[in-house]
Amino acid sequence: MDEFCKNLNNLMEIKTDAEEEKLKMAEAAYAPTLPVNSDASWKIDSKDDEEEKQLLRRYEEYYEELCEVAAAKIRGRYDSSASSSFPQHG
Repeated sequence: MDEFCKNLNNLMEIKTDAEEEKLKMAEAAYAPTLPVNSDASWKIDSKDDEEEKQLLRRYEEYYEELCEVAAAKIRGRYDSSASSSFPQHG
């Protein structure tokens, strides 16, 4: 029984290796047709990263203000003359 299990394990390893090799061959066959250059740089510019952080902070501030306005409207105490960075709808 032990020999049978060893043979089965070896067979499974061979099958796995063959599948991996088949996948590598398929990737190699399709790689030249991909629209992205293989030497493309995917680095993020630190300036862009800082801009994204600022935009995220602004979005979070607007979201918090929107939640406050929505909660006030639900409670029925919304004052249309209150200061808000959102444009007033009339």
